[in-house]
Formats: sequence, C-alpha cells, structure tokens
Amino acid sequence: MSVFTRRIGRLARQAGVGLVAVLCFSACAGFRTLEVSVLQPGKLNLEKSNLRVMFLDRKLIHETDRFTAAALYQAVGLRRADVVDCFYDGLRDGLRNGVRSVSLTKGLGLSPRYIPDGVVPTPMTLMEIRRGNRVGNNQYILGMEYCDFGLVGGREVHLDDNILLRLYRVADGSVVDEVRSDTLGLRAETVPGDDFATICNFFYNKGWAYAERMLPTWKPTLRRIYGGNRVLELGDYYFEQEKYDDARTVWTRALSMKPIVAVKAAVNLAWLYERQENYEAAKALLEAALKSYPGRKDPALQNYVEDYLRDIQERIDTEDEITNQL
Repeated sequence: MSVFTRRIGRLARQAGVGLVAVLCFSACAGFRTLEVSVLQPGKLNLEKSNLRVMFLDRKLIHETDRFTAAALYQAVGLRRADVVDCFYDGLRDGLRNGVRSVSLTKGLGLSPRYIPDGVVPTPMTLMEIRRGNRVGNNQYILGMEYCDFGLVGGREVHLDDNILLRLYRVADGSVVDEVRSDTLGLRAETVPGDDFATICNFFYNKGWAYAERMLPTWKPTLRRIYGGNRVLELGDYYFEQEKYDDARTVWTRALSMKPIVAVKAAVNLAWLYERQENYEAAKALLEAALKSYPGRKDPALQNYVEDYLRDIQERIDTEDEITNQL
C-alpha cells in the first residue's frame, strides 16, 4: 500500500485528503493521475478516548476442522494458528491505517474446545470476560468466536462465511457488534496457483476490513488533473509549485473557454477545492460542468465527472459522521 501524506493536525476537526504521488501523465489521455487518500467512516461509534482493545481467539473449533487440520497443513503448510495470526496482522495494520490511537493486544492462554458443526457459540459472559484479570485495562475484547477452514474435496479450502466475530464492552460484558466474515469486504484478489498466499491474504484482508468497521480509515482513490491545453497546463504548473491561488485564477478563466476545456478546468478546480476540504464548492463546479457538457462527445470524461461527483457527495454525506467518530 502506498504511504499516504496525511494532515493529522486537522483531523480532530474534519476529514482530510492527502496527496500521495503523481502516478502518470498521458499525452493521449490529456491528464495525469494522482493517488490520494480520503477518510471513510467506520460502522461503529466507539468511545472517543484512546481505544484499548484485546483480540481474543476463543479457540472454539468445529468438529470438521478438528479432523481436517492435519490435511490443511499437509496440503498448504498452514495451521489454524497461522490463519488466526494472519487475521490479527490485518486487524493491527488496518487500525494503524486509521486516524485514532488504538492499543491492540492479543489475549493468550485459552485451550482448544471442540463444538459440533454448525453450532453458533453463545457470547461470553461478563465472568468469562474478566476471568483471571485477563482484560487488564482494555475497554473492548474482539472475540474470534470461531474460525473455520474446512477442506472441500480433500484440498480446496472453503473461504466464505468462516469467521464469527463479536466485540464485547468490558465494562458490562455487552456485545456491541457481531459480524460474520462474508459481510466484510475483501481488499485484494486471490493469488492464482498459490494456495498458501491466497489463504493468508484472505484472512489478513478480513482483519483489515474489520478495522475499517471499527474506525474511520484512509481509503485510496484516484483523482485527475487535466492538461492538453496551454491554459490548463499553466494552472497545473502553478499547482505543482504550490501556488494555489494562481492555479485557481488560471483554471477559473478556462471555465469561459470552449465546453470541453471548461469541463476539464472544472475537474481541476474541483480537486483544488476538495484538497482544501471545500466539498460544496467542488460539488457545484462538477454539477455545472455536467449541465453545460455538450452531449457525450467524450464519454470517458463525462463518466469521470459523474463518478467524481458521486465521490464528492459521499464526502459531504459522511463528513459529520466522520467528525463524530474522531
């Protein structure tokens, strides 16, 4: 994953957009592409103080996995503990990609217990949560209730609804979140011909996805700066020199040029306003560009503007939600 430039100092008040790198410029396409990061809200509203979370593998193992563990190791060289560690690594790295400080520890000491196939474990009781002063000063326990990795046909590993997670509040033992892995999005493709890497990636990505559920995290996306016209490129020159007022002046003048140039200038200005967190101004520019655009002379450009407008609207819709989670 690329290293994002983040303006952390302002995050206590609002969501930021970080410029990462210029990836390419294409004379044919007439634009260069920027990889940037934007904040996306989490699904949970946890305490705003620095979070302290313990990850706990309850080691509840369905009977099928009890008898296929050896086959899994023989087939791909992985044990159950390995795939749980992959999940934990993804969770840890995903939380580091968030915008709040989170102390994550791993609970130890539990012994495996075997349960019938298809059985959904009951939540831990408050006594179980606090047993042996296990929790320390942690506010939450993220329990891996079960982690299945059954083999299909003796070799193919079943990667679907194979994890059940519960987030417990230590203060009262309540379950504040319960989710199965099939509802957590994947962040990477499988690795063709490499079962070991595919399985590790799967569990790592599920861990990262749960971190995104817990907190606002950075999401990579792409933005364009259009050239192909001396005026547009002059504005880009000023932009690269961090002379943003000059860039705004030049691109604003380009709004009065022929329609296709005006649309590209609006896109450039929208990015300028977005990076300054003026989402309403960016939205107004893109909406005006779509209204004035002459049909579908350049479908790729129009599609980009429509997609960009949806992204900006999402930024507007989630701004308050993100602020409340910081």
